[in-house]
Formats: sequence, structure tokens, C-alpha cells
Amino acid sequence: MQNSLDDLYPDIKGTVASATVAVTSAAYASEAVRDAAPRVAKSVVDISGSLDGVAADVRREADEITKPKRWYQKILGPVYTAARLVAMFM
Repeated sequence: MQNSLDDLYPDIKGTVASATVAVTSAAYASEAVRDAAPRVAKSVVDISGSLDGVAADVRREADEITKPKRWYQKILGPVYTAARLVAMFM
């Protein structure tokens, strides 16, 4: 039994060391997320509650996509799209 344990000792030690490294890495990652969370939240909505940063950009794009198109935009939209597709393959 003692010989078996002596043979397994380096493997057990390596497993414990690997687990320690994994737990330490997870702790560092969670600290980085914790430190970055206030900046990310501030970039979405500022303190007064008005939209700022990312949320304002998303709202502007959604408004632009959903607003009614003028007659010339309805005609030129597909033309511009086709031109972009052709340009990609040239």
C-alpha cells in the first residue's frame, strides 16, 4: 500500500496544484469583472437615469431602422445593397 501511495504522490500533488491554480485564476477573473461592472453600467445608463453611451446608440439605431422610409429610400435602398454586394466580389 505504501509503495502505491509513494507512486501516486506526484500525481496527487500535481492535481492539488492544478486545482489551486484554477481557483486562483477564477478569483482573479471575478475581481476583474467586479472592478469593471460599475464602468459598464455607467456606459449604459448614467446616474440621472437618462440614456447615455451604448443605450443611446441602440435607441438611435432602432429609431432609424423603424421610421417610415421616403419613396426614394425605398427605391435606392436595394440598389445600394446590390452595389455593396457586387463591390465585395470585385
